[in-house]
Amino acid sequence: MHAGGKEQQRPLALVPNDPISPFLMDVVYYKNLKNNMGLFRSDQSLYSKGKDGNKMTRAMVEAFLTQPSFWESQFAVSMVNLGSVGVLAGAHQGEIRHVCSTRNPPVHPCRHGACHQ
Repeated sequence: MHAGGKEQQRPLALVPNDPISPFLMDVVYYKNLKNNMGLFRSDQSLYSKGKDGNKMTRAMVEAFLTQPSFWESQFAVSMVNLGSVGVLAGAHQGEIRHVCSTRNPPVHPCRHGACHQ
């Protein structure tokens, strides 16, 4: 909040996972990892050599690059699995965090209408 008491609106920043082919579902994201151009530091560290590198995820990236149909099949499996994740909906079942690394502060029950029942 700023001095006037109103919340400041932050502009929405959209960043494509892959600036080379942002509107295609393809393996270029993995090519970027191989070329040390990963969008997310966490993803890049899983591929990169050295103490932060992970042999298993590095092998997956290499397999996706050399066998795009393998990536397509694994993507399909992942989407099916993601569809089975239970979504928390309704009051007091979950929260969308304002800061990903920190839980939101507690909300007073009156903000949910509990004080007027």
